[in-house]
Amino acid sequence: MKSTGITSYGEQDYSSVQGQANWYYQQWDGSNYTNLTYKNGQWEGQTPFTIIYKNFQHPDQTDSVRKWVAPRSGMIRITGNVAKNNPGGGGDGVVASILKNKTKLWIKSIAYNDTAGYDVELTVGVRSGDAIYFIVNKNKESTYDGTVWNPAIDFIESYSAEEEFSSVQGQNNWYYQQWDGSNYTDLTYMNGQWVGRTPTTIVTKDFQHPDETDSVRKWVAPKSGMIRIAGNVGKENPGGGDGVIATIVKNKIKLWTKTITYNDMVGYEVGLTVGVSAGDAIYFIINKNGDGAYDGTKWTPVIAYMGSHSAEEEYSDIQGQNNWYYQQWDGSNYTDLTYMNGQWEGRTPTTIVTKDFQHSDQTDSVRKWVAPKSGIIRIAGNVAKENPGGGDGVIASIAKNKVKLWTQTIAYNDMAGYEIGLTVGVSAGDAIYFTLNKNGDGAYDGTKWTPVIAYMGSHSAEEEYSDIQGQNNWYYQQWDGSNYTDLTYKNGQWEGRTPTTIVTKDFQHPDETDSVRKWVAPKSGMIRIAGNVAKENPGGGDGVIASIAKNKVKLWTQTIAYNDMAGYEIGLTVGVSAGDAIYFTLNKNGNGAYDGTKWTPAIAYID
Repeated sequence: MKSTGITSYGEQDYSSVQGQANWYYQQWDGSNYTNLTYKNGQWEGQTPFTIIYKNFQHPDQTDSVRKWVAPRSGMIRITGNVAKNNPGGGGDGVVASILKNKTKLWIKSIAYNDTAGYDVELTVGVRSGDAIYFIVNKNKESTYDGTVWNPAIDFIESYSAEEEFSSVQGQNNWYYQQWDGSNYTDLTYMNGQWVGRTPTTIVTKDFQHPDETDSVRKWVAPKSGMIRIAGNVGKENPGGGDGVIATIVKNKIKLWTKTITYNDMVGYEVGLTVGVSAGDAIYFIINKNGDGAYDGTKWTPVIAYMGSHSAEEEYSDIQGQNNWYYQQWDGSNYTDLTYMNGQWEGRTPTTIVTKDFQHSDQTDSVRKWVAPKSGIIRIAGNVAKENPGGGDGVIASIAKNKVKLWTQTIAYNDMAGYEIGLTVGVSAGDAIYFTLNKNGDGAYDGTKWTPVIAYMGSHSAEEEYSDIQGQNNWYYQQWDGSNYTDLTYKNGQWEGRTPTTIVTKDFQHPDETDSVRKWVAPKSGMIRIAGNVAKENPGGGDGVIASIAKNKVKLWTQTIAYNDMAGYEIGLTVGVSAGDAIYFTLNKNGNGAYDGTKWTPAIAYID
């Protein structure tokens, strides 16, 4: 997501004036926020050690609170590290949290001696006047509770319903409509708001009210890609009624829905990641539930494009352009299609791939993407029938190299289809195949499919490989059944005390000692472990045993047959503390012959 270049920093923007650069310095007593007093060169509370300084907070009987108030609506990214400052003295640590208004976005307990702490990375929608609170609580007692925290907030380029509200339908890609259970129709602009055919179906810049028809705000994607949908939805007038139902729909597929009680003014924070094609519609719908009394609802959607590889946007008449290829599969081999008639065509006339369309025939229609680098990727997008006139439907599948990740039979008349959301590790050169099979016959098999792929920030064993132990948090070791010891770098690889205990950037081989790649967590948080492990030299032997452990706890283990070159896709989610070790261990099973194994772990911190 691209920053607008406008960033607020807790430390750089620190001031002796409340509200300067949108920052405030406060305390929380469990019921109310009150302002601190500036003295002695710092902000101090009603108890002596409730303190805020440039990049420092200390709680006492009241929590230490740094507050930022949004100057406008939009999508923001919150980053920065929070960690203990004085670990030597003792104490019981602190509890750090981030709130948007009254909604908790993030919370962590930080041990008394944790000077590495946690990196924050949140994406959230805000409207003008929303408050973001950075709170440090003393836990049980406040001794040695000094905490280093320098939050940073930057606005991301986005589509804001509030900022881009207009009296013209379609302006800035926003539309204002009503839904009667069968059709969407446009509202009429009058009296400074959009109004429906029943008097209180209303949409304003930050407000929706349903009546006999649902109140609908619609955004139409100007281009293909991966988007993040955020923003808060909550009741505005809690005087009575039976609440409302808020829903988000992409075209005809429901992405999210919540019933909001009549008096819930805090509401829900939305956070969705979804692939879109140019022209796709995202609907923000308020339904009256039972009756429309007191159904005024505050809703300020924000949408931002993420950096991604879009099949539609990057479509080309050249094989391999932008890492995309256009192929057919005959049950045994992939072969390239030929570009003619403005599309890619196969050896049977209706095996076709276009920018957003696939059709299978006697051979499957295949769109292939080749990873330009190692890492963890998110695969999204919609697949659905385009011509529902007949036939027996199609079978859509996604594979990484030879491993099937996802498959779905799509009925002949299913024009809504399926939203895909996969997270998988890749190595440079790995192929992701989007394959359409004709099922029984190829009649009416035209299918709309617009894959989108985005890299997530990750630690890649292959990309971060080094000839130095500990570089990029990676270590190269051997295990003799009792102890881990470091390998030695020579001959362009890491080698053990027995000659074929080896680790390279994407390869491990055990011998009398196990081959071990170790990653040490630089910070606490939740991680996703991904990647493929498979035999590389299938000439013989008895296979290998691959395992993953966190410290001394085994997370995953698998025996891999001597000739299994497809192997296994790993997908683990686990919590770590700073300093925890993740071990990727390869054991020779019975003997070490032909035990070369391709293994390319990738690790990503997740929210």
